[in-house]
Amino acid sequence: MNENQQELFPPLHYSLQRHRLMHKFPTNPERIYAAEWFRHNKRNGAGWRALEHILDPDLGKRTWYHMWRSKPVVTHRDAVVAACVIQWLGTNCGLAFVKGCERKIAAGRAADETESASRRWACQEVRNLKWMETSLKLEHQQKVEAERAAYQRRERELREQFEKERVAMREAFARRMDAAEAELKVYRGIVLTRLTG
Repeated sequence: MNENQQELFPPLHYSLQRHRLMHKFPTNPERIYAAEWFRHNKRNGAGWRALEHILDPDLGKRTWYHMWRSKPVVTHRDAVVAACVIQWLGTNCGLAFVKGCERKIAAGRAADETESASRRWACQEVRNLKWMETSLKLEHQQKVEAERAAYQRRERELREQFEKERVAMREAFARRMDAAEAELKVYRGIVLTRLTG
């Protein structure tokens, strides 16, 4: 059956167990699943049905332009098998299958979130360690600079003190030399007066 024939004789999306859909209570999961599947197999704006998307081997590779081109041919058998599987998902076994898969997905997501949280915690710890290392380096650098400034200040003070002491010693030595010269002049005068007297 080609695409034109399929448009003339579209496959009916009914399962082989339609008698199970006749239960009157409104919360029959099989009826809800089957009705939603039938509703999803109406053509969308691009002219595709849900089952055609599922049976398309190039799903995910098509561009918007290619969506308007040839669609996969859906046989009556394909539609019946898909409808049976969808209706089976509404049974107790199918619901258990779906819920089991959802539990595994939730557990996987929780594990991913735990791993992500652990990774975030590890990244935060690394950032904290880097910040502490930077702080310690900065503190050490400030301490070294303070010690260097104190050493330079002390060295400057000692040099100034040494220079003052040297100037004071020079002045004291000059005063002593002046006093010695004055005393020597006095002695010379005394000696000359005695020699000439």
